[in-house]
Order: sequence, then structure tokens, then C-alpha cells
Amino acid sequence: MKQNIKKQNRNIEFNNIDSAQSIGIIFNADDESEFPKIKKFISQIKQQNKNVYGLGFVGKEDDNLIRPQIDGIEYFSFKNLTWFYKPKDAYVSNFCNKAFDLLIDLNLDDYCLPLSFVSVLSNSKCKIGKKKLFYSHDIFIDIKDNNSAHYLISQIQHYLSVLKTGTKGINTH
Repeated sequence: MKQNIKKQNRNIEFNNIDSAQSIGIIFNADDESEFPKIKKFISQIKQQNKNVYGLGFVGKEDDNLIRPQIDGIEYFSFKNLTWFYKPKDAYVSNFCNKAFDLLIDLNLDDYCLPLSFVSVLSNSKCKIGKKKLFYSHDIFIDIKDNNSAHYLISQIQHYLSVLKTGTKGINTH
């Protein structure tokens, strides 16, 4: 994971919800109690005429469970990983290669390596998500006191509403 972070060379540009036109959202699709909150958040962003692309990881043993079909959201599972838990399918690679204005990581699990790889490998201009073991975001949200999708989403919405856009930099890990 650290090697992938060091190899990455991307232009960083801080965007908020208003300035971002393309938004990627990654999430763990296993927690059925959290999924409605994530789905609602995605719908809210789409209502603002944003191009939203979602990528959910299905990590449960029974990855044949039916996931809600939502326009613009794809799912991947253990079948789509290498031995190192790195995603290997074309649609995951395409997602990572898109230079989203904003990548929102709604994964609550510190140890979900497949989603950590997606976050690290993403060419997004600005990455925001929960503070985790692997530092792959530009903006970290510390939610240790309330580890829920609802709270993470509310904190992301708050910080993206006050973030000034236009600040640029180059990632040179």
C-alpha cells in the first residue's frame, strides 16, 4: 500500500460540493443498515446536477446478495481482487483513473484493503474521508467518537461547505 502511495503523482486541487462537477464515492456495501444513508447522500448530490459515480465493495462471503441497482454505481467483490486484495477489474481501474473533482470515501472500516487501494490509486483532484491507517486522503475527518455513515456524511458535508476552492498543490509523497 505504501509503495502505491509513493508512486502516485497527481495534481491536488481542493474542491467543495459547489465547485465539483464530477464526484466519485466509494463505500462498503456490506452494512445494510448504513446503505440507505449512503444512497440518500448520493441522491442529494445527484439532485445538484453533479456527475456522480459510485463504487461499492461487497466483502461478505455471500457476494451474490442482491445489491440495489442505482444508476452510476458499480460493485466489486473478492472475486475481483489479487492475492494482495488489490482490485484488478477494468471497471475498478477505470474508476481509479478518472480525475474526479472530488472523491468521497464513505468506508468506515479501517481494515478494508480493497477500498483503501481504490482511494490510494484514485487520480481524483481532492480526496476526503475518515481518518484511517493508510493516509490516502487530502482531507481527513476524525470520527472516532461516532463511527457511523450518518455522522461521517454530516461531517463531510460541513467541511465541504466551508472549504475554499482553488488551492492547488502537487502530491509528492
